[in-house]
Amino acid sequence: MLIPAIADVVERALIVRHKERKFGPGCIERWVQERGNLIAEATRLLCPFEKTLAHGGPFLFGTAPVYSDFLLFGILENFIFHDAAPFPADLPALRAWHDRLASYRYPV
Repeated sequence: MLIPAIADVVERALIVRHKERKFGPGCIERWVQERGNLIAEATRLLCPFEKTLAHGGPFLFGTAPVYSDFLLFGILENFIFHDAAPFPADLPALRAWHDRLASYRYPV
């Protein structure tokens, strides 16, 4: 869990305050307790993207990334940030897409 690892007590308190104001008191403790279920649910919600990428082009809607690719990339980056959760092993097409988009550079 990232928040307990924050050494600066003021920074940690500000983050806890922000999260609890948005998600309710005790949300961080609930997230720790429900971590497995939350990861399973996130993986389930990512399955449609896995199917699309497994049977389509290199990106969500063709041969070049579009806004949707970058939105999904941002969601996945938050999901795996600082190893908060492992990249789901049963989503290989999504993993390949993630790696492809991470190294993508627009042609100049």
